[in-house]
Amino acid sequence: MNHGARSRLPGLEIAVASPAEPESTELISALDTYLCALYPPGHNYLLSVQALLQPEVTFVVARADASVLGCGAVLRHGREYVEIKRMFVRPWARGARVGERVLRHLEELGRTEGFGVARLETGVRQPEALRLYDGPIYGANSQLAFDMIDASALLWRLSLRGVDVGPRWRQLADNW
Repeated sequence: MNHGARSRLPGLEIAVASPAEPESTELISALDTYLCALYPPGHNYLLSVQALLQPEVTFVVARADASVLGCGAVLRHGREYVEIKRMFVRPWARGARVGERVLRHLEELGRTEGFGVARLETGVRQPEALRLYDGPIYGANSQLAFDMIDASALLWRLSLRGVDVGPRWRQLADNW
């Protein structure tokens, strides 16, 4: 695999996987290490492998050329909404649209189960995630989110039914 690839990866497959598999736990550990280096204790809300094994969670991994490149999960909150959790792409695979494909896959899982809203949270010290969530997928409205009280995290509400969720940034803090 070309570890410097900056375009869509041919052969990328995203599939449900167990978070307890060694390749999954390695990704989760890498994500935890990354986040703990960025944020102080108490500002990371990390689901454990045990929590990811619960029936209300679906965990997926992205693979290409026999390499595991990234992961993500959907956490169902009753029938109200889904939450996107544990999004991670290996640093050398970033820029190849792996994160976008994982996110789209997770959104589709929620949509096919009848959910109309997906929520996600990311930190302000994760430029790759900010570009993914604010770039070509969701528009360039992030400046309003920086006015939120807890500047260590940004919250998004994504419409899964194609419904415009309106001025999402100002309402997010109130609605979360």
